[in-house]
Amino acid sequence: MMNSMIANREEISTGDRVWVIDPMFVQSNGTISAEVIEIRRILGKQTYLIETEMGERKLVGANQISQFEPYTK
Repeated sequence: MMNSMIANREEISTGDRVWVIDPMFVQSNGTISAEVIEIRRILGKQTYLIETEMGERKLVGANQISQFEPYTK
């Protein structure tokens, strides 16, 4: 089950827009969009260096961000 869920999910790449979903980073305004600057492996886990819409850079894990879905008509 877990593998099929991973296979259906598109992989996040450098330059992608993402939503920051970790409550530690998200303030009262709801969600924060960010751009993936660099992808790193730290202690065997994939991490992402992101730059938020406020210009702040943060190093986050895959469970702290979600893919940005563009508006569809």
